Amino acid sequence: MDDRSSLSPGLTQVSTAPSTFAPQPVPKNPGIAFLLSLIFPGAGQFYCGKLSRGLWILAIFFLGLEATIYLATHLGDPDGKSIRLLWGALC
Repeated sequence: MDDRSSLSPGLTQVSTAPSTFAPQPVPKNPGIAFLLSLIFPGAGQFYCGKLSRGLWILAIFFLGLEATIYLATHLGDPDGKSIRLLWGALC
């Protein structure tokens, strides 16, 4: 028998169990995430709410940039032409 049929006429059974509904995340625009990543590495990940991944990308980018500048200044020409080339490429 149905549970509702055992109740008095006109009454319905109300569930007291907590709702299992979880709010869905707001979808992010992938085009905006792409443009942000072009401007600043990891910014697209920040926009999408993936903060840890964005920090890792940013850290790897800065380590690579630091290694590039270090190697260009220490392995460059004695007269400094490579340094001017490096800063010209960065600006």
